Amino acid sequence: MSSTRLPGKILTDLHGKPLYLHVYESISKILNVKDVVIVTSIDPTDDPFCIELEKRGLKYFRGDLDNVLKRFCNALNKHPTPWVMRINCDSPLIKPVVIQQAIDEFNESYDLITNVFPRSFPKGQSVEIIKSERLKELLNFNLNADQKEHVTKYFYDYPERFKIKNFYNKMGDQSQISEVVDTQEDLNRLKQAKLRL
Repeated sequence: MSSTRLPGKILTDLHGKPLYLHVYESISKILNVKDVVIVTSIDPTDDPFCIELEKRGLKYFRGDLDNVLKRFCNALNKHPTPWVMRINCDSPLIKPVVIQQAIDEFNESYDLITNVFPRSFPKGQSVEIIKSERLKELLNFNLNADQKEHVTKYFYDYPERFKIKNFYNKMGDQSQISEVVDTQEDLNRLKQAKLRL
């Protein structure tokens, strides 16, 4: 909710639904809803979001506003699982088929399964499956602000330290396309487009 480029972004309406709900519904087509946790912050600006989630009976966890890595790790402490799938709520066009492809590519011998290293899918079609114990280990490192904010950035900054598996877009390289909502212009563009869910 405290997005500087688009304040209140997560509850902004897109085709009759708040932004986050498009993402949640796509995820729910693939994963059991009992396994889905929306991870947000303890900052008062996120209170309206949490009220919205409670009204809908959706599971959520609140943590540090700026250290999103720590927020994720604390969420994992509350909801233990050996692996966590990360999908951002500013990606309303995320396709269930991409989420399923990530699951199909899963191999427990890796630390991270991703489709952004290198990216071949449009921005806004990013899916990561992360080994929880490896994610928690990052808290022991001397991380910079970007690595704390962008949960998996340390993996990509030091790929030689991890086992990373990247999966590719069967439609070819579409990395130049953006389907993510960062600004009002992004939102306006998606409002003019037909949702491709």
